[in-house]
Amino acid sequence: MFSRKSKYALHACTFLARHSADGPQQIATIAREEALPKKFIEVILLDLRHAGLLKSIRGRDGGYELAKPAHEIAIMQIIKAIDGPLIPFRCVAIRSDKTCEGCRDARTCPVAPLMRRAFAEIAAVFEAKTLADLARDANFLEFPISNVEDDYSI
Repeated sequence: MFSRKSKYALHACTFLARHSADGPQQIATIAREEALPKKFIEVILLDLRHAGLLKSIRGRDGGYELAKPAHEIAIMQIIKAIDGPLIPFRCVAIRSDKTCEGCRDARTCPVAPLMRRAFAEIAAVFEAKTLADLARDANFLEFPISNVEDDYSI
């Protein structure tokens, strides 16, 4: 659904949210504590800073911190800052007449409305939940998924 880069960004931002009272956090600390590749995190944090989600503080005690409170940062903002618009299939894009592979016409495709609905539901979760939700409890979405796990386990 979204890239490894976005997942790493969510890990890093969650760390920053959990440590917001501790002041700026250095890249090496974030990478070590979240078991993320340091060079990759450097690029990700810079992207998030350019998107206005993080701020950087120079100097010996510097590092990165959230640019606004965690409860004001939607998970979708982080994903969009890293991956751009989250569109899993061409037919989901409302302003697009492009078709998916093997489809002749997105307007008459019987699957396209279902895909749009599914994507809207997914997007609503990412828009409604914030970084504060992740920082409090990574398992904040409590719903039974055992049948999904059984059918789609790898």
